Amino acid sequence: MEVLIAALPEAAERHGAELGDVRIGWIPLDVVAPTCDLAVHHGGATTAMTLINAGVPQVVVPDNGYGKAVAEAVSGFGAAILADPHRPPAGQAPGEAVVAGCREILGDPRYAERTRALARETAALPTPDEVLREIEALVAR
Repeated sequence: MEVLIAALPEAAERHGAELGDVRIGWIPLDVVAPTCDLAVHHGGATTAMTLINAGVPQVVVPDNGYGKAVAEAVSGFGAAILADPHRPPAGQAPGEAVVAGCREILGDPRYAERTRALARETAALPTPDEVLREIEALVAR
């Protein structure tokens, strides 16, 4: 297993030596995502959509209500697991819930299948340019 942690350079400097083989630092997510089997993240919409576009199932650990809404939407589709650090399952610490979520996703191909289905659905949506042109055409009538 190869672990990558996207972090600010300051965090990489501060924690890099203690993480052993873990790679930490700035990572172009759109470039690295297609090589991933799983991603764990905070629930940002851009992060979630970049991973969906790459077909990567997710464990989302939201740090606020917005992140939780993103996590609920993606997990509701079956493309992620929500590991709420404020409400871990009974008898589990927040970190244990993340590990359990990772094991679940890696052990069940349905998460990857649902993520790829979601990627196909989003790829079929019109682009912002196409939507704008349609609105302009409607207004011009």
